[in-house]
Amino acid sequence: MSIDKGLLMQCRGCMCTILRKTTRAVTQVFDEAFRPTGIKATQFPVLVATALVGPRSPLPVLRRFWAWTTPRSRGI
Repeated sequence: MSIDKGLLMQCRGCMCTILRKTTRAVTQVFDEAFRPTGIKATQFPVLVATALVGPRSPLPVLRRFWAWTTPRSRGI
């Protein structure tokens, strides 16, 4: 299978690639900021959802977390 390198070069500037690189960079900044606490940026939304729901079984926490994240991801 032959790969057209010119076509691949065009893909370097696609919005998907740019967005993925940007989100990785932002996550690294937040990971650094959270480092003293011992958590990662990806854990923070789960901790917030847990704090909002309070001490319960995991299902209400997951429902809160899912409702909190789903509309944003669907709108992209």
